[in-house]
Amino acid sequence: MKFEINRDLVQKIIDVEISPDFIIDNIYDTQKYIFIGYKHRNYDEDDERGHLVGIGPIVYNKETGEYKLLGSGEYMAGDYIDYLRDTNAENEIPAKSLEQIISRIKQRKYVNADDHFFFMEIIEKEHPEFTSVITHDRNLNLSEHFIFKSENLIIQNKIIAYWKIFNFPYQIRNQNEIVLWRTEKHLLTSKI
Repeated sequence: MKFEINRDLVQKIIDVEISPDFIIDNIYDTQKYIFIGYKHRNYDEDDERGHLVGIGPIVYNKETGEYKLLGSGEYMAGDYIDYLRDTNAENEIPAKSLEQIISRIKQRKYVNADDHFFFMEIIEKEHPEFTSVITHDRNLNLSEHFIFKSENLIIQNKIIAYWKIFNFPYQIRNQNEIVLWRTEKHLLTSKI
């Protein structure tokens, strides 16, 4: 027997419990549950600005007819995980090449944290003596900037070269730190 979800009710749950900025996305039908994912209206799936932390999918229990918004860890407990195992294999994201990462950054016009760490891995492979450091500064919004720290000028120039590929701003803060904007827009509201 095929079950249909009440899409209007699910969207209302999303609007009230999550945000009206999200809409129904992937739906996974299992023997006991239907898991309903959601995505941001404006950001692509690979853009971390549209990701939520701490909130799981909405689940429809076919036996009780109830809808429930799961917490991020809640669906990992109980029997939810048993039904989700089969769906996880089909959702695995394959590794991307440097060219694909660069292409997606240019398309989304934003550097995800994963992208930055990917660049650090490349630099570390070329320069094994280098260890990447991202420092934190409470005066800067980390969703808008990275602070790259290295005393090595060769490595500083490599990270600047990556940022120039996207034409995103950067500013040399001192001889060891570079502020890297995560987008092409100048969103900085505090002193560097």
